[in-house]
Amino acid sequence: MLNNLREIMAHKGHITSVVFTPNSQLLLSAGMDNQVHIWTVGDWRLTKSLVGHENSVNSLSLTSDGQQVLTASTDRTVRFWDIRTGKQVQQYGFKGHTALLSLDNKVIAALDNPWLTLAEFPSGEVINRVKPFPKRTTAYAFSPIDSKIALGGQGDDISIRSFPELDLIDNIEEAHSGYVLSTRFSPSGQLLVSAGYEQKLKFWDTATWSLLAELPLEHQGVQNLAFSEDGKILAIASDHLVTLVEVNTRKIVHKEKIMPKGVYCIAFSPDGRWLVAGAADKRLRIWDILADKSN
Repeated sequence: MLNNLREIMAHKGHITSVVFTPNSQLLLSAGMDNQVHIWTVGDWRLTKSLVGHENSVNSLSLTSDGQQVLTASTDRTVRFWDIRTGKQVQQYGFKGHTALLSLDNKVIAALDNPWLTLAEFPSGEVINRVKPFPKRTTAYAFSPIDSKIALGGQGDDISIRSFPELDLIDNIEEAHSGYVLSTRFSPSGQLLVSAGYEQKLKFWDTATWSLLAELPLEHQGVQNLAFSEDGKILAIASDHLVTLVEVNTRKIVHKEKIMPKGVYCIAFSPDGRWLVAGAADKRLRIWDILADKSN
């Protein structure tokens, strides 16, 4: 299923985050070499780099028009960049080692463990600050259809809160055993998917927060979850594996081993053609999904 592979030695450290622009013309990658690289899709040519962070860049979050990107780093700074010029627009006053922009481009969520800060975008004015879990928050995702954010951390529960108020809406008790490693809403907003340290992937109905299905996983170290644009396929990045799950049937349809080091991040292109994974061996792995389907 993933046969048309291209590999690029893309960074000088582990690759931590990848994201396509909404028009599928550019790919952004972040790494532990403190940089963000911008690539043209198709020929995979490096066009420019965003330089300024003083430690690993851990997250990338694009504006809906694909013209700007929010970055966060182990240096605990959250920054806002213009992709066209490659210039930093702003460094925010609040701290965060990862950050996420809401789909309506109005709210920034920045995680500086165990604290979660919500701020207005693009001004950076702080709206709220909470400690969702006593020791560590490990996962958070904005709903695409309403003002909800799903939070997971050290413990068994997933906390569903409103934003920007961060009022508790619901609590999925005993969702996982130990850490909740990752949460992701489907593009329709009707599903929440979560992965836990006990090696299980779970599907939740967002209308009732009831469990719909669960799948055993091969690895504990789930790093990232990504839905295809049509919501039909879920990709999982974990220790040494890219796993593809058919969402409707809740079945694993493909496993791709990545050796010798683990997979940290994964993304589908919005046009449905490409799947990209970034790994600890500093390489981007790029699959042409449409070419696979035509063979």
